[in-house]
Amino acid sequence: MATTLTDFATVADLSARLGRDEPAGGSAAELQMEAALADASHELRAIIGQAINAGSSTVTQYVTHGGYLYLPAVPATTITSVVNTDDGSAVDDYTFVDSKTLRVPTLARRQVSVTYDHGWAKIPGELVKWTCVLAASSIAAAKAGNLGLSGGLSGIGVDDARASFATRVGEQGSGVVIPESVQVGLRARYGAISMGMEQR
Repeated sequence: MATTLTDFATVADLSARLGRDEPAGGSAAELQMEAALADASHELRAIIGQAINAGSSTVTQYVTHGGYLYLPAVPATTITSVVNTDDGSAVDDYTFVDSKTLRVPTLARRQVSVTYDHGWAKIPGELVKWTCVLAASSIAAAKAGNLGLSGGLSGIGVDDARASFATRVGEQGSGVVIPESVQVGLRARYGAISMGMEQR
């Protein structure tokens, strides 16, 4: 099956964390929550570098000198086939080292094609939490009169009817963000090993 991207958290998840009842179906509040959760999920995917949701892929990848293949979408859950792209023969002597790595011991195989299932059937709780954090922050920023690109109203002038918004300190107006240290941890726990490969 192809990977279907779904939000990492639901309106019910966000409502529970905010300590409020779920908004009525089809209401403006529900639509705002859904949009914020979708944005947060996309941002987390960009940070982590992969889809996270369960799916299947076929990838063509070069074998390292040690005979290792580092899979681009993880965790790998089932290996369906490994094929030598030089002659189309099946590779049966591979080892499923861990959820990110295969080992193909015959070094003569420079490139193989791997078909496999990957991802989480249930989104890890840590990602549900950070999705809700980003979504709630985005909604709060919108209610303050901006979409998270500034720190909110910092001053109002009466005579020239001016208003100014303060940029979030240290973030150069980059919006609602997850701290860099947390981003590094998320990439380490949920990202793949970065290697050159061609996916199709």
